[in-house]
Amino acid sequence: GGCFLAITATKDDEIAAAWEFEKYLYGIEQMATWTKGTGYTPPRKDVADAENGLKSFLQENQMMRPAIEQSEDVVSWASFPGNAGLEAEQLLLDMRDEILSGADVKNSMETTQEKINSLLAGK
Repeated sequence: GGCFLAITATKDDEIAAAWEFEKYLYGIEQMATWTKGTGYTPPRKDVADAENGLKSFLQENQMMRPAIEQSEDVVSWASFPGNAGLEAEQLLLDMRDEILSGADVKNSMETTQEKINSLLAGK
């Protein structure tokens, strides 16, 4: 998808300007415009019901409503750099299962951390 924005500002004034731009982009009106133009669900829950957001749009475009309603069940997903992201994710799932099966939490987390760090370092 095309829902990623990276800002690489390094100077204080650029960082401050980038932060103002981010706040602008995540405003209700801008999120509504972005949703209407892309078909993506907005990353802010309050956009759907806001008068200056998607409220009237969703009344006219009922097929968009299920996606908005289901977004309440969305959970965060850890993204890893490089080509080993799915393998790193599987290590986290395995760790979870170990802990839920009674393994020592601290040891499981430290071992998984070491495995993921090695994986991402290409070792």
